[in-house]
Amino acid sequence: MQMTSTPIPVKGFALPLVLIVIALLAVLSMGLSQMARNRMADLQLRKDMWTSEKVAQDIVHQSVYAMLVGQYSERELLFDGNSIPLDGRPFKWGGVELRIQDEAGLMSLAFYNRKMFNRLLEQLTDSKTAFRISAELADWVDEDNTRQFGGMEAANYISKGLLQSPRNAPIRSLNELLELPSMTIELFNGGNGRDGLVDFLAAGGSDFFNVATAPDRVLAPVLGLSKGAETRLLSYKKQGDWSQIISMVDSRHWLFDGLSPLSHGNRYRFSIKGSEGRAVKARVLLSPYREDRLFSLIDWRAPHYKSE
Repeated sequence: MQMTSTPIPVKGFALPLVLIVIALLAVLSMGLSQMARNRMADLQLRKDMWTSEKVAQDIVHQSVYAMLVGQYSERELLFDGNSIPLDGRPFKWGGVELRIQDEAGLMSLAFYNRKMFNRLLEQLTDSKTAFRISAELADWVDEDNTRQFGGMEAANYISKGLLQSPRNAPIRSLNELLELPSMTIELFNGGNGRDGLVDFLAAGGSDFFNVATAPDRVLAPVLGLSKGAETRLLSYKKQGDWSQIISMVDSRHWLFDGLSPLSHGNRYRFSIKGSEGRAVKARVLLSPYREDRLFSLIDWRAPHYKSE
């Protein structure tokens, strides 16, 4: 007769195993909870961004309607008893901060003028940096391979191990300026109370210049004014004395293309900032005499992030 042996239970083995399983389940639960919270936060962010974009779209459409039917003055648009600045000054509309800038008041880079650009740069940075950047942009947009003093052509980019190379054509976007070796993010974007170069330029822009809607810092570089003349012109502009301004500028200059120095353009830059601080930027082309559309959105950035 054989005797069967009964297994002797191993004491203390089950409890640690249970504790390990419980710990793993707890960690898994915490991970799933964090994933759920992240997912909800992401959904809320997307909802907020969609809401901000919808508000911005409404604001742009309302503004365009006002621009098509309103009455223009030198720097503003009069509509439904309201005065809407067209020179980039901020104002409130529908609970948001809105800026509308007539691109005819910006320095256009469609036809590059190095002297003008250098004068503008000298207001934002030191003269040596301004000289280098203006020379680099001159070589970037011209069609030849002859290096200007202080500039850089394709061979110079290669010798410095840089991947970019001059386009040898007018720039298509202001972000292209960041390809210039001497350009900095701080100079381009501004910040900490300093103006950014991007706020004063248009890659294409209008083929004439509007003195009335131009930012103050653009006037002297574009018009080639002395310091004294700049001071007088800015004083007249602040007073709204447009007849004195007209008397100070040469209306026959190629800058105005045969139009009044106070003529408005048909391209406008919108900057919309909600209470949460999120920004939307757009560019609009007005075409009131076309049969198929009254305006076109030629750029839409929602949300807008500074270039890097």
